[in-house]
Amino acid sequence: MRQIDDFQTKYPELMQSALEEFSIKSYKLASLNNILTKINMSKGSFYHHIGDKMSLYLNILNYLAQLKFNTFRSMDAAYLEQGEDERTLKQKMKTNSEKAYQLFKVNPLFYDFYKKLSNEPKEFISKIIAYIPIDQDYDIVKWIKQAVIKGELRDDIDFEILLMFINNGLLGIQPIIVESCGNKDYSIIKDKIEKYIDLIFRAVEK
Repeated sequence: MRQIDDFQTKYPELMQSALEEFSIKSYKLASLNNILTKINMSKGSFYHHIGDKMSLYLNILNYLAQLKFNTFRSMDAAYLEQGEDERTLKQKMKTNSEKAYQLFKVNPLFYDFYKKLSNEPKEFISKIIAYIPIDQDYDIVKWIKQAVIKGELRDDIDFEILLMFINNGLLGIQPIIVESCGNKDYSIIKDKIEKYIDLIFRAVEK
């Protein structure tokens, strides 16, 4: 993957055109020609600046992932401005899930893109996740360590196992959110998501 800093800022038209194509077609069927024709971009210029179709796809996915986690961080900062963030790890996960839902709702193309991604073969999804340099791991590790110190989580479980269990469990929230974005009222799915998060923490809470 050729990672491009500030991808959306540098290539807004390309990103918009690519999102429109990848949101209605699978990665395999999406046409690079269609994407480039819409914005009058030559293949030579594309290959020089972007690389290939997979690099384009991964840069879009990385941008959306960073946008989502930057949204979470700004929300955490807002809590800290009011004093110490007293939320438990479970409460943070529930708040962040609602924020992610709102992010998809105000950006229909983001929702359509993730919806299409969720229908890709598992082998494809595993492959692209391995290439995405998302830095949310720092937040997850920090939050889990704080939760252990505060006595929210069991301290008799190896930390690496605890991290892997919670992290893998949280990956299951996004498909629920994406599948539910057709609903106008978050309360319709809030109960489902909160029960899912409660189920994850039931195994690791003190």
